[in-house]
Amino acid sequence: MKIKFIVPSKLPQDVFFEQSALAKSLKPYLSDNVVLYYYPNGNPSLPLVFNHGIENLKSSDDDVYIFCHDDIYILDFYWMDQIVNGLNKYDIVGLAGNTVRLPKQPSWLFNDSTLTNYNSHTLSGIVAHGSTLPPQSLSVFGAPDQQVELLDGLFLAMKYKTITDNGLKFDQQFDYDFYDLDFCRLARSKNLKLGTIPLSVMHESSGNYNTQRWKDNYARYLSKWIS
Repeated sequence: MKIKFIVPSKLPQDVFFEQSALAKSLKPYLSDNVVLYYYPNGNPSLPLVFNHGIENLKSSDDDVYIFCHDDIYILDFYWMDQIVNGLNKYDIVGLAGNTVRLPKQPSWLFNDSTLTNYNSHTLSGIVAHGSTLPPQSLSVFGAPDQQVELLDGLFLAMKYKTITDNGLKFDQQFDYDFYDLDFCRLARSKNLKLGTIPLSVMHESSGNYNTQRWKDNYARYLSKWIS
């Protein structure tokens, strides 16, 4: 089994390993069995990069693919065990999510387009925020290790066999927004199980909601998924 990180980055190739949070935190673990495939210089969309990894990397069925952002620090010494254990229970795992999905829901976190209403009783997962230790803040959404309907696209892990057996791909009509909700909807339509795992990760940035790009992607999402 190999663990393959597929990561887009705005950083140029010559500084990626010195400046990327993910690359710095993975440096002690990189080997023949833990590989970081990165796409530098601000590729046009996350789904484009993720699909390129799906289509072009030669893999065996039990290899683990991790689609994630480059601005996360993996702080858990046992991160590989957490991922493997999670994938023994769920088909796709992530850091945070929602156990329910509502019609026209614009995010795993929010219930409606006002972005002010969410039900904390249905949320799952923990994510730290900041760029130094200790973290500046800790978002405790709810207990991890729960089956969910939606996962945050910050970090999505699954076996290569899950991808190929179910024809999973990221929809390239979405660029940086709604690709994760769309992917979760696709996975659930194939009866795949999604779950959160107790993995210690710190995110350098937070989500950007209500930008014009976000609104445009939301309209595309609603057009594709009517309810």
